Amino acid sequence: MLWKKAWRWWIVVLSAIFLCACSIDSHLYLQEAAVKIEDPFETETEQEFSGLIITYLALPKGESTLLRMPGGKTMLIDTGTAEDWPVLSARLAELKITRLDYVVLTNDQPEHMGGYASLSQQVLVDAVILPKLIAPSIRHVVLLRSNQKQMEVEQGQVLTLDQEISMEVLLPDEPLFLSPQNNSLVFRLTHGQLRFLFMSA
Repeated sequence: MLWKKAWRWWIVVLSAIFLCACSIDSHLYLQEAAVKIEDPFETETEQEFSGLIITYLALPKGESTLLRMPGGKTMLIDTGTAEDWPVLSARLAELKITRLDYVVLTNDQPEHMGGYASLSQQVLVDAVILPKLIAPSIRHVVLLRSNQKQMEVEQGQVLTLDQEISMEVLLPDEPLFLSPQNNSLVFRLTHGQLRFLFMSA
């Protein structure tokens, strides 16, 4: 009779040890999953990557590019046309973007800033970056809110956007009235040893 009681106690003890081991393993797994990694080839999801992520958003008529910086800041370069907004909105929702630290409007042409009005109603925008040379013509078409920080940039200016991320303005340097597209903002983005050239096309 005593051996039956002993077996019962052993079963209870072993079960308790097994359950504790499982909970510790699952706890460690959850902690591991939350850690961001630096190598983009070690993960299949953007959320786990801690470096700079550049996403080129394919729009039917215009163009737009999203940057996620290592420090967590986000920047959207151009907003496409007004007709592109449903596609851009769906892509931003898919990427879980509800707030942008910067929106860069590179030109006053519709394919670059036509979707801004809809964007500003759906997404919180902290700062808008404009090329100083054509900023008045952009403001003439786009209504910028008074609570948004507006930054006019010019050739040679360097902005620090986030940790180890800077933006150097290369163009425009003079107004070209016969070719408005050539008044677009051209800039170099530097992240550590990496450099990216953004040319409004």
